[in-house]
Amino acid sequence: MAPHRGAPHRGALHRGRARLLPAVILLSLGSLAGCNDERVGVAPLRPVPLPVPSNAWIVVSDSAARAGSEVTVAAFASSEAGGAVGSFTARFLYDSLQLQVLGTDSISDQVLRAMNPIPGEHRIAGASAQGLPGGLLFRLRAKVIDPRGLRRLGLVIDEMHSIKFADLTMQLEVQDTRAALLSGVPGLRVQPAPERRP
Repeated sequence: MAPHRGAPHRGALHRGRARLLPAVILLSLGSLAGCNDERVGVAPLRPVPLPVPSNAWIVVSDSAARAGSEVTVAAFASSEAGGAVGSFTARFLYDSLQLQVLGTDSISDQVLRAMNPIPGEHRIAGASAQGLPGGLLFRLRAKVIDPRGLRRLGLVIDEMHSIKFADLTMQLEVQDTRAALLSGVPGLRVQPAPERRP
């Protein structure tokens, strides 16, 4: 019996598929290569900035003030090589049962400052493109309830940069009047503040 003319021979089908297979493989490889054609750039390594030694400290206008008197509490900062302090965020810690913060003392140095007063912890931020004159971070007025509170004033610097954008918190030494509170902060050397004036 002669084969039916409308039906393809099995051999012809096999040969057609064999010819089609390499083309499909080539197209698949081409599409995969196209997907992976994105060049992965390697960013150059940036040198790690060296720590810039810096200091922050608290100054009380009258460390021997009696109960009922008013004092001024100021915080200062300086950097040995990083340039003037350009911005900061800090916390002033105190015992609200021994000291009553009345508010900020008037400062006319063109520094933009903001304060969030919470009893026992005042959060303060400041910035100036020209740098903080004299390194003055903030100055507060306070009423003494118990003179022992003047020996328990804390200063925590959360962020501080110079006008040259150097991070001044990497090697920071804080001098306040309650070193025991802050001695557990990693990388922070704390010692009681000596009698010093800016």
